[in-house]
Amino acid sequence: MNQDNPKPLIECLSDGTPVRSEEIRFRPELLTTCSSCGRKNPPDKAKCLYCGGELSVTPEFADKVAPELRKLEDWESGYNIIIGPADTGSAQCVNEIARLLEMEPADIGAGLETGQPLPIARLVSLRDAERSAERITELGIPAKIVADADLMPDRSPTRLRSIEFGMDELILVDFNRSTRTAIASSDLVLIVTGVINETKTDILEKKRRGSVKVLDESETFSDEAVIDIYSRTDPVGSRVLLTGFDFSCLGDDRGLIAAENLRSLVIALHEFAPESRIVNSYSAVRDAIAGVWEIDRRRDSRGMQRSGFGKFEFGNTASSSNLKQFNKFSRLQWHLL
Repeated sequence: MNQDNPKPLIECLSDGTPVRSEEIRFRPELLTTCSSCGRKNPPDKAKCLYCGGELSVTPEFADKVAPELRKLEDWESGYNIIIGPADTGSAQCVNEIARLLEMEPADIGAGLETGQPLPIARLVSLRDAERSAERITELGIPAKIVADADLMPDRSPTRLRSIEFGMDELILVDFNRSTRTAIASSDLVLIVTGVINETKTDILEKKRRGSVKVLDESETFSDEAVIDIYSRTDPVGSRVLLTGFDFSCLGDDRGLIAAENLRSLVIALHEFAPESRIVNSYSAVRDAIAGVWEIDRRRDSRGMQRSGFGKFEFGNTASSSNLKQFNKFSRLQWHLL
């Protein structure tokens, strides 16, 4: 062939029949060798296709590696990508983030519209989370990573029995052990308010020949407002619940309605520590974070239950709680200070 008609990229037989219908995706020298099983993998993969081992990715293909986006189980510990605060961003920016995380652009936009740092994804791998956060930052949206281990969703803040206001320090009295912890006014940095919602439904069912008939159903629910208090050095925090808390620290401002006392306590705490940050947006953003931090739902069997004289039917209990979700939201605020 002459210079005006260069050699085609796809090799052909002597009669002109192509050896393959299209060019291979990656040349052999670009393939990555797995250190675990020794097999070759495409350079845009973070895990071996054969054994699942971690692969080293060259800078040339770092922006082409897709993160592992499977849904994590409740017992798994993941890494949360927190985006914002930022403007809503251009449609192109939102679409690019949605493509990266395999989400709907409307969900990305809804999170940005809150104007607050919120979780946008929860990934199983720190490496994937770091790569994704870096790409989002390059698009002009602030992004950081907070691990589930740092948010401690299974551990609620220390429950308080009472609070004592001093001249320059706050005394927190533990509900269970009555231990006293002093916090200087300059060290009280964060106050988070929210509501813990829990529901429980007991169901009695009659199962016959593949059909299910509900014989009885009873539902109970509770909504309890809470205040979480954080010092500069304590990521665990302390929690004030409506039940079992002594509001005598309010003095003459103490009222007869517990919910009003809780609001008065927030004011008193902020007056004691004027530099502290108050976060009261949980109720407004809980729907936006539910896709990443889901509400706990479970269904437990109670076995055979008596339904009448000499009759037994199947019983089960369905329950839901946002306790872990709020624990994560609350502690996230401390990590964002």
